[in-house]
Amino acid sequence: MTAFLGGFVLLLALALVLSKLSRRLWANYSEKRKDFYIPLILQAMAGQSNARPDLFLLPRIRFGDWEVVENYLLDCSQTASGFGLRRLNEIFEYQGFADAELRRLKSWRWWVRAQAAKRLGSMLCHKAAPALISLLRDRSLEVRLTVCWALGQLGEIEAVEAMIQSLSSHSRLATLSLANIIRLLGSRTVPTLEGLLKHVDDNVRITAINSLGEFKDQGAQALLVPYLSSPNLEIKIAVCRALALLGERSAGKHLVRLLADDCWELRAKAAWALGKLKFEEAIPQLVGGLGDRAWWVRLNTGEALAQMGEAGRQALEKGLSHHDPFARDMSAQWLEELASGAVT
Repeated sequence: MTAFLGGFVLLLALALVLSKLSRRLWANYSEKRKDFYIPLILQAMAGQSNARPDLFLLPRIRFGDWEVVENYLLDCSQTASGFGLRRLNEIFEYQGFADAELRRLKSWRWWVRAQAAKRLGSMLCHKAAPALISLLRDRSLEVRLTVCWALGQLGEIEAVEAMIQSLSSHSRLATLSLANIIRLLGSRTVPTLEGLLKHVDDNVRITAINSLGEFKDQGAQALLVPYLSSPNLEIKIAVCRALALLGERSAGKHLVRLLADDCWELRAKAAWALGKLKFEEAIPQLVGGLGDRAWWVRLNTGEALAQMGEAGRQALEKGLSHHDPFARDMSAQWLEELASGAVT
């Protein structure tokens, strides 16, 4: 038994040594092959606009060259822009890398599909857009996340609805990633987002509402306000946040009534939004929230008053003599915050 264990340990050590040696040999070999191809790639990049790049790879290909050249092109794409990036895309497509990655999108291994999507997005391979959109229904969430990122890189506005439908019902991390992608696509997505407010899936509507808050579209407030009466709590909370981000003070008159809602989460979010809007007309209603039975409501109410200038500060000072000890404590806390300059 001892001899068996000793032999096993010896074989394991030998395997580790061979693995390390092979990685080192591959690194040295790939570096030499990259040095060989760099002048050819730079020459192809320097070609005239709209001229087909030289087919430099296939006539000279050796073991490992395909991976070496593709990785170098991907590295270059991280810093290239304008004509240089466009030329890299032409090289990527003409040398056959784009077609190879399109085939890898059909792999049975999810990580291969995800890697292919990332490479196609990095290289701004627009001809891959239809294949990427079809992968928004992939069984792997990791693949769908990467595909959405790639479509964002490609600027595929037409895919926004499919992207939201693909990710909106998943984790908060997934929806945050989606929000970042929509932000990258910019205000061009607003018409699509506004159309999705009537979608049958509440998760899709919530994602659209949250995203609309990121863009200062003048017509968004009128579309969002009616959803403050939605039976879905998450929708109403999302609208509060979006109206605060849009920054139009006139939204305050629609939010004030929510301070009396039976749901503490909604009261808390409405108070937060009124503070962001600095809607001083809500001060009388907010003062009542200083003694709310829910701590989050009291906290957000105190913060809202602290953000409303001198009138808010006076309301907090009056709160120091409130009959409710919770209201007195919260008033004192936010007066201290004001005194320290922590509130803006």
